[in-house]
Amino acid sequence: MILTDTTIERHLLNDFLTFTFTHPLLINGQKSRMFIWGHSMELPVQNGKYTGDSLDLIGTDESGNVWLISKKRNESHQDNSKYGWSLLNAYANTIRKWSEAEIVLSSRHYLLKVNESLQHPPFLPHATSGLSDAFGQWAMTLGKKYIDGLALYELTMQKIKNKEAIHCLLCDQEEEEIWNNRPSDTVTTRAMIMFSSEEVKIWKDGPLEKDPGVIESYWKHGTWTSIMERPGPVKPTPERLSLLLADAVIPTYTSILTFMQEIGWDGKYTVNPKAFRFDLPTIYGEPIRIHIGWVKVEETTSSQARTPYQLGLKFNIDFKQFIRSSDRELKDIGYSLAMRLARKARYHYKGTDFSVRESGWTVEDVRLTSWEGDMYRYIDDKNRYFTGLPEEQQDLEETFLFLQEIVSMNI
Repeated sequence: MILTDTTIERHLLNDFLTFTFTHPLLINGQKSRMFIWGHSMELPVQNGKYTGDSLDLIGTDESGNVWLISKKRNESHQDNSKYGWSLLNAYANTIRKWSEAEIVLSSRHYLLKVNESLQHPPFLPHATSGLSDAFGQWAMTLGKKYIDGLALYELTMQKIKNKEAIHCLLCDQEEEEIWNNRPSDTVTTRAMIMFSSEEVKIWKDGPLEKDPGVIESYWKHGTWTSIMERPGPVKPTPERLSLLLADAVIPTYTSILTFMQEIGWDGKYTVNPKAFRFDLPTIYGEPIRIHIGWVKVEETTSSQARTPYQLGLKFNIDFKQFIRSSDRELKDIGYSLAMRLARKARYHYKGTDFSVRESGWTVEDVRLTSWEGDMYRYIDDKNRYFTGLPEEQQDLEETFLFLQEIVSMNI
């Protein structure tokens, strides 16, 4: 097997993860265990635009210090002596704006072993009820009390909100140039971990650690279930949407985001309470609007993949600009495109009685309805939107082919 840079970096992350399960780290002369509780947390780094960037690891040590850990990147076009530090600062600025519920949910897939390809803390059972519970169980493996873990959880949340997390680069060799070119401010603590099979070295500097004082009392310690039942402030942005989606539909969601970037989406979007939206230009001169969001899936749904309070995926295609056009030809093109999408990918005219199972509908028939241009996947009342059923993949592929044909790549 040829080892690419990505493969080597993935091995580095997983080997370091495994090391932390049983070994302390020597930090400024003191041994301290670290609990890595988050992996591949997606965070935008460019003015809120979706970029697909993610923080590799987030963890807390025995003293309550929060570590934002990013593996050293090998992009040859970047100034690597500064690039990694800039990314870590952007990650810290983003995560401090997240609600407690969003931070807790961001760790769910890793701590519940949803992704079996990742190394998983051996001291956590599948029955872990939430992030604070995981902290409690970790404390007990260190010979401490469960309540001590809960205190570390609260300290973790407070340090994230106060932007007091340590910015750390992980690499497999000494990188003196990168370390020497770290920013020289007196506010942020920075570190570099040089990890290999032979040894672990840590360089760390920054301001003196603050006395945390009184821990704020508003931390709720929600469980996965309680937060997903009442998600409250979780926003349907590209990086947050998967926090509430049914596990079985997340691969579909990921493939949609990847495809959108491939056909020219620049990552900009607007948000409403249930979806984020953006426009794509078409070869006809009018744009189509994409709506990607979550939907409640009724208890009567035929999906076997859904678990309580997890949501289905909305991937709507909106021809509103065509339908509202004063140009009769463009209006007719919009009707025809929508009909084509309905027949190829089993989409439905949202807001009308049209059914994809009916044949014989014409542009004139649709013109007489109250339809405003929005379409969504619909087979019947028990099989609509995307919930992770295998049969959805054919519809998704047909939708992608349709978009490839009509979207102008010259964005």
